[in-house]
Amino acid sequence: MILAISQLATAINVSTGSNPSFTASDLLDYTFDTVYGSGTSTTGFNIDLTAQNTTYVGIAGHNLGSLGCTISIINHDTTDITSFAPSDDRPIMFVIPERTGGTNNFVRIEITKPNSADVAIISHVATGLTTDFTSTTVNGQEIIKSYQAGYNKVPMNRGIKSRAVLNESAAPTATLIQTVSQKLNLNIKDVATSFVQNELVEYQLFWTLNGFFMRNDDDVTQTYVAMQFIPIMPKAHAQTRNLTNVSYNFLAYNGL
Repeated sequence: MILAISQLATAINVSTGSNPSFTASDLLDYTFDTVYGSGTSTTGFNIDLTAQNTTYVGIAGHNLGSLGCTISIINHDTTDITSFAPSDDRPIMFVIPERTGGTNNFVRIEITKPNSADVAIISHVATGLTTDFTSTTVNGQEIIKSYQAGYNKVPMNRGIKSRAVLNESAAPTATLIQTVSQKLNLNIKDVATSFVQNELVEYQLFWTLNGFFMRNDDDVTQTYVAMQFIPIMPKAHAQTRNLTNVSYNFLAYNGL
């Protein structure tokens, strides 16, 4: 399991396929009330994020899968992701190695559209650092953790709420279908106590103030955006004070 713990882009620029009707800086805002739509004179749509030594790139609120676009990540002159083709419009979280410098001293999201007339739409992009809950106890034991058994795999589910309108005979005359974000509860047991009291306390500040990218497994398609993040009081382990159990509640947006 991979969770973003920061958004480190200090500036953003649409270097290819720009559209003067939109503002590039709106892409850094995690809320989905604004979007950026690409221009229609070229198949290229490049978004450059000024950031150093980051370990993920996230894209959300997009139509890239519907259009049939491909995505490459050029990380300070090095191509880390080549022509990834999303099958749908779920959020995307790429894991990349830390890099800095280069002639192009930024992280580029390089999108290729099937047709120049297509308008690629994106609401949010981010790049920063991540955690996978791996921690080390005071005795030097490395603890590798992930989501618990029974954890809801939200990228595989469509969050649907349905309501029927009935006539006097209780027969349906209309059905209203609404897509909703889904509630998740994440429990991580046996985390090193020092990691909980230091790193996790710091990460929680970012998680509670922002929407942020999460990915369940190595599969890029198992990505979602967490929001309204609420930490639950950590609990001491039953056998040792070197370990602590943590829990979190949040809403998840999976783009379906």
